[in-house]
Amino acid sequence: MKVKLSRELCYLAGLQSRFKTENGEVGIKTNKQSLEEHFVSMSLNAFKIPSNKILIEENENGSRHIFFYHSHLNKELKYIIKSQTSIFKLPTPEARSFIAGIFDASGHFREGSFFINRLSKGDQVMLQTLGIHLRGNKILNNKAFLSLIKGFSVVVEEYVN
Repeated sequence: MKVKLSRELCYLAGLQSRFKTENGEVGIKTNKQSLEEHFVSMSLNAFKIPSNKILIEENENGSRHIFFYHSHLNKELKYIIKSQTSIFKLPTPEARSFIAGIFDASGHFREGSFFINRLSKGDQVMLQTLGIHLRGNKILNNKAFLSLIKGFSVVVEEYVN
């Protein structure tokens, strides 16, 4: 499959890599207002999804599931996720966007360190290739990680300001 990579597509692939989807669904589950707003804005502007096609479900735990159906885009995202270790070998804007999407979907900052939950083996290999050192889900070189995703991540600003 040939996919034309963009910052938006790679960011969305990073987000999507954290969630199981079915039937061409593209979406997020979050309680982070800034991430919700960014996802909707990106869907409308970068991917030209009509606003009436974006669905929102309230979950019992206070988070929201925001999604739309787009089978072709879903296939592209799955291809990027599956191929991440061969696609993202250098810290290009696309690689940085992908990592920012992963962090925004499942990362946090606690006690002076960044963490990313549910890292796959592919995620770990890709991060190591890009110079990010890990111990489990903890980022060991915070400054390098911050410089990699700053300007690409929506939620990292909440943790470092």
